[in-house]
Amino acid sequence: MTCAGSLAVEERVHDKIVLLFVEGSRDRVFYEGLFERFLRASRIGIEDVGGALKRYIDRFGRRFVSVLAVEGALVVVINCRGYNGLRGVFRDLLRDEEQLAELIQEGLRAVVLVADADKDLVESTRGIVSSLGLELHLRGDIARITVQDAELDVTMIRQGLERERSTRELEDLVDEIASRAYSRIARAISQLEKHLGGKLDSKQRASIYAAVLVRDKGVEGLIPKLLREASEGDLEIARSILNKLVQAVR
Repeated sequence: MTCAGSLAVEERVHDKIVLLFVEGSRDRVFYEGLFERFLRASRIGIEDVGGALKRYIDRFGRRFVSVLAVEGALVVVINCRGYNGLRGVFRDLLRDEEQLAELIQEGLRAVVLVADADKDLVESTRGIVSSLGLELHLRGDIARITVQDAELDVTMIRQGLERERSTRELEDLVDEIASRAYSRIARAISQLEKHLGGKLDSKQRASIYAAVLVRDKGVEGLIPKLLREASEGDLEIARSILNKLVQAVR
């Protein structure tokens, strides 16, 4: 990256930082893709991030972190390796007062927590904040935490669907988008289900789409293709999630 590019990153760091914690690698790829498709996000090399944010990112390892420039904000997407990992990462962020003060000074203003729909993010957040003795104002799935004489906004996103063959996980969205974008494959899967005499769940269906469309790259390889090629109408199922991301970034 050129010197001018490095200066641009430095400006974004001081403008606004958003930490986005997700459960797994597929989730990280999905949210990267949403930001790139709808908010024209550009990827930033981790080596071009400095200060307390760089020290924080280094704790996780590069293959678990993505950094995106999104509308003047710096969004850091972190794979927390499971729901318990996500809760632990969020708790550790709030508990390390010195580190948190440095991150806030550099521009940390918002945290986004993303978990599957079978998890109770609101109660988890309430419990973590209460155990640390911090002040919490909760309104629906958005919280405001008073910490270090500053306010930190926390947006909670539950992904997954409540419908036939759903798993209440990210694959519900992947299956729904793929079914809309690739109707011929969807019809073939329906015929397979008739032959089998039962419905496949969204994870099984997503794996079939991946096998046909991206071969050996799996569902994690299918997700970027979907988010690049599907129409906005096909992606409407993710609209509520996108709206929350936009609110957190702006």
